[in-house]
Amino acid sequence: MSGGGRCNVTHSCFEVDELVKRYPRGGPFLKKAFHAFGPADTVQWFRERGVELKTEADGRMFPVTDSSQTIIDCLEIAFQAPNGSNLNTWQWLVVDDPAVLARVASVYR
Repeated sequence: MSGGGRCNVTHSCFEVDELVKRYPRGGPFLKKAFHAFGPADTVQWFRERGVELKTEADGRMFPVTDSSQTIIDCLEIAFQAPNGSNLNTWQWLVVDDPAVLARVASVYR
């Protein structure tokens, strides 16, 4: 969770070599990590789960809701989702209405 409560998810710098320059330490490790799963992958991962991100002027990317709870909820749902060997199909639904969210949560928790 971020200090401001919005959750800076990733950065809009999609070029790995350029992105690694922004980190003074850990370049070799980060380069490998960003090639394996970089900012574009992060954006796509959240989009596939119904979370859209927005880019601010400095390149930081946040959920369009400006709420870290959106990211927390998404990660919790993903954690509870079936693994790769489970053939169940899943569809994602983002609920913003607190009353509806409470009703859905009471059924699934």
